Amino acid sequence: MERQIARLAMIGLGAALGLSAMACGGGSGGGGGQGMPSPMPPPTSTVFAPRPTRTIPITPATVTPRSTRTSTITPTPTCAPTGTPYCSDNCQRCPTVRPQCNAVVCGACIQNPTSCGVTEVRHCDQSSSCCTCATRTATPTDQPATPTVTPIPTTSGTPAAGVFAYVTDRQRPVVHVINAATNGEVIAVNLPSVAVDIAVSPDGRRAYALGLQTAQIYVIDTVFNALLPAIALERVGGSIAVAPAGRALYVTWRDMDELAVIDPVTGRLSARIAVGNAPLDVAVTSDGARAYVANVSATVSVVDLATRTTTATIPIADRPSAIAIAPDDRRVYVSAAMNRLAVIDPSANAVINTIPINGALAALAVTPSGGVVYVANPVGRVAVVDAVAGEFTRTIPVGAYPVGIAFTPDGAFAYVGSAGVLPSEGLISVIDTQTHTIADGIAYPDTPSSPSSVAVANIPP
Repeated sequence: MERQIARLAMIGLGAALGLSAMACGGGSGGGGGQGMPSPMPPPTSTVFAPRPTRTIPITPATVTPRSTRTSTITPTPTCAPTGTPYCSDNCQRCPTVRPQCNAVVCGACIQNPTSCGVTEVRHCDQSSSCCTCATRTATPTDQPATPTVTPIPTTSGTPAAGVFAYVTDRQRPVVHVINAATNGEVIAVNLPSVAVDIAVSPDGRRAYALGLQTAQIYVIDTVFNALLPAIALERVGGSIAVAPAGRALYVTWRDMDELAVIDPVTGRLSARIAVGNAPLDVAVTSDGARAYVANVSATVSVVDLATRTTTATIPIADRPSAIAIAPDDRRVYVSAAMNRLAVIDPSANAVINTIPINGALAALAVTPSGGVVYVANPVGRVAVVDAVAGEFTRTIPVGAYPVGIAFTPDGAFAYVGSAGVLPSEGLISVIDTQTHTIADGIAYPDTPSSPSSVAVANIPP
C-alpha cells in the first residue's frame, strides 16, 4: 500500500512539472531609457502560486482518489503606469499586450538577462526588480581586484576637433557620435554591451559609457573615436558623473546604497560613500566640492567630496527620476516621477520651490547660462522652465520617450535622445534654444535604435 501511495505521489509531481514546462515555453514581444523595446525578447517568465498541500486519507482497503489541481499563474509585471522606466524578465510592447497601459503613459521596459555566463551569477535588486550578471567572487572583500593591464590600442586616422554629442543606445551596444557642426552621425562606436549612461571628461578627450547590465565603464578616446580598455567595477552601476577636474568618476550603486569613487587613470576604486536608499542619479558641483545624489526613497543625499561623507539628506515630495545642478552651483533641480520639478537651495539644503509640470518626468539639463531648464517627458516632449521666474513656460515636441538631454557649451543647441516606442522610431532631436524649436533631427529608420543618454564634449584642436 505504501508503494502504491508513493507511486501516485510521483505521478502527481510529474504532472506538475509537465505543466510548469509548458507554462515556461517561448513567447514573443519586445520592449531602454536611460528602457526600450527589445528586438529579441527572452521566453516569457511566469510565477506560480505555491502548490496547496494534498492529504490522501488511507483506509485499510482503499485510497481516496486524488483531486484535480489547478495552478494559478501570475504574469510577471510588465507595466509601469507612471511612465518611468522599469525592469522585467519579459518586456512586452505597449499598448496591445500590457493591460491597463497605453503608449502614452506606460513605462519603458529594461530587459533583464534571463541567463548568465558560467563565470557569472544573476543578481536581482528586490526594490527595483532589475537583474544583472555579475562576476562570481570566492569571498567578499572591501578592496577591488587589481585591474587587468590591457595594452592601449594604437589610434589612427584624422583627429576630431570641435563640438560633438555622444549618445548611448538601449537597443544596440553602440555610442552614436554626432558632429554638432553638421548634425550628422560621424560614427557609431561599438561597445561590448549596451550602455545606460554616459559622461565626458572636462577636456573633451574621453567619454565614459556605463554598462547597463555589465559591471564596466567603457572608455572612448573621443579624438580618434577609439574604444580603450574598459574599467572593471565591483558591481553594476546606475548612473555616472565626472569630476570637474577629471580626476574622479562617480557611479551610483543602487543595490548597495552607495556612491562609488573611481580613479579614471588606474581604474581603481577610491572610495565607497554611503548615501540614501537606492541611488539612481548623481550630479557634481562645478567646483568639485559636493555631489548631489537622487535616491528612490524620495530624498537627495548631499556628499562632501573632500571628506567623502554624506553631510545632509533633503526630503522631496515624490520619487525622483534625475538631478542636475545650475552652473553657478546656486540651485539643484530634481525631476520627480510625477508632475513636478523640485528646486533645492544648497545653502539651506532645502526645497524652496516646486514647479508643476504635467506628465511623468525623466532626464533634465540646465543651460550653461543657468537661465533655462529642459525636462524630458516620456510622452514625447521637452518642458521648458524659466529658472529665474521659477515657472514652466512651454513644451517642445520631440521623439517618443525622451530620456537624455545635453546642451552645447555655448548653450545654443540641445541634443535630446528619444528611444521611441517601435524599433524604427529612435530619434536624436536638435533644439534651437533661442526659439525653443526643433532645428534638426537624426533618425534611424533602417536600423533599430533607441538613443538615450546624451553628453556633449568640446574637443580642442
